[in-house]
Amino acid sequence: MVGPAPLRTVRPAGEDVSRRPNATWRTVQWLGVLAAIMGVEHGIGEVTQGWQRLPEPMFTAWGDAEAFHLVGGEPALSVLPSYTVSGLASIAVACALGVWCTTQLHRRRAGEEIILLSVVLLVVGGGFGPPVIGVLVGAFATRIGAATPGTWSGPERIASLRLWRWALAAAVAGFLALVPGLVLLALVVRTGSPSIVLAVTSFAFAATAAAMTAARAHDRHG
Repeated sequence: MVGPAPLRTVRPAGEDVSRRPNATWRTVQWLGVLAAIMGVEHGIGEVTQGWQRLPEPMFTAWGDAEAFHLVGGEPALSVLPSYTVSGLASIAVACALGVWCTTQLHRRRAGEEIILLSVVLLVVGGGFGPPVIGVLVGAFATRIGAATPGTWSGPERIASLRLWRWALAAAVAGFLALVPGLVLLALVVRTGSPSIVLAVTSFAFAATAAAMTAARAHDRHG
């Protein structure tokens, strides 16, 4: 007697079975969510400025709010007509970016889709930092599933894992030091220098590069 045929697993369209959670995957998740939160923050600032029309495509998300003077009022760009419309669009697109970076990484084109969302975030008022991070994250997401096994020893794998974790933590801390870090600093000391912003930004992006490099090394040889 012939038994029943085995059930076939139907996978969602666009899913790549070779894409599994690893260091690259986790890095995309953390930095993608961070970019999304920063985009939402820009949107909130724009909504608080009301329904008046934007004076020009380039503007500041938080206007002349004293707490944001160290970060230049959060510069942004929008092709939409008003502060509130830009703010609501920024919040919606930033949330979509966060969802994509946390739930859609199994898709073959997840990286390209993250890049597309980041570009949309740029032109609806999501600032400049969040879209830049999003594009970097999207490009990095294309490497998920591309790792090839290596021959590192146990201690080398452990060292690469530790380096990745510390570098990723430093990157997240660096971006959080910008906002809300510098915002809180401005509220406390009510003074500061643009060089602080440059130093913190440089540190955050350097740590991001280190985290991505360490993640790829770990996945390639881990």
